[in-house]
Amino acid sequence: MEREKELAKQLIKANKKDRALLILKRKRYQESMVEKMLQQLDKIERMVNDLEFAVIEQKVVEQLKHGNEVLKRMNQVIKLLNCSLHL
Repeated sequence: MEREKELAKQLIKANKKDRALLILKRKRYQESMVEKMLQQLDKIERMVNDLEFAVIEQKVVEQLKHGNEVLKRMNQVIKLLNCSLHL
């Protein structure tokens, strides 16, 4: 990108202002495209992070459901044991 700047300076000195302006516009366009690509990359990285977090949340919810089922079964067993002790 610095090369374009130097080339534009040389063209201005050579009295080729239109060509220098064209080079600077192209440089500005390239810089804006790089900025847009970086923003898109950042957005994609955030989306990947969100997906990874969603997968972790889903696993946690599944484990909580499993733990809840185990506790329900244990509670039933304890109730049966208590009933049999009272007989």
